[in-house]
Amino acid sequence: MFRKGQTNMIIIVFFIVILLGSGMFLLTLGKSSTQSTQDEYMNIYATNLLTTLVNTDIDEKGSDCEKMSDLIYNTIIRSTCKCSDGNSCSEWLDKKMGMYFSETYNSFKKENLDYHLEADYGGSPLVLHDNPAVKEAGKKRWTAEVNIFKTGGMLSVLNINLIIAQS
Repeated sequence: MFRKGQTNMIIIVFFIVILLGSGMFLLTLGKSSTQSTQDEYMNIYATNLLTTLVNTDIDEKGSDCEKMSDLIYNTIIRSTCKCSDGNSCSEWLDKKMGMYFSETYNSFKKENLDYHLEADYGGSPLVLHDNPAVKEAGKKRWTAEVNIFKTGGMLSVLNINLIIAQS
């Protein structure tokens, strides 16, 4: 029926087809795993960035605004709050947010990324740093969320969201 040479040729072709199929499968698997690894990395980056920002000490020892989370909370919940220099908390917050998200303060910002930060208390969001480019359609986005719990007669929960999008 088949000669020895034909049988060997069929086996070699069959073996080559199996190797090509395995190679294509491994390349496809490697590509999808790289993308999910990048998404996981960016989610971790966004969460760490927001956590660091919220826990940043703002050099207001002895006042109600020692950390950035206190400053955000006092700006939203206690609108009449004053920091130790007599300025309102909202003025301090604008100054600090401008500093952290400025182009010159690159210690936490990555190139080719846009940042949007907002705080929400009781369904009324306050934009802390606005970048309209984040909301453009078709951009890949990553989000992080931190809740701040404060008790001062009653429990208050402040939700802070960071949205990062590719430029």
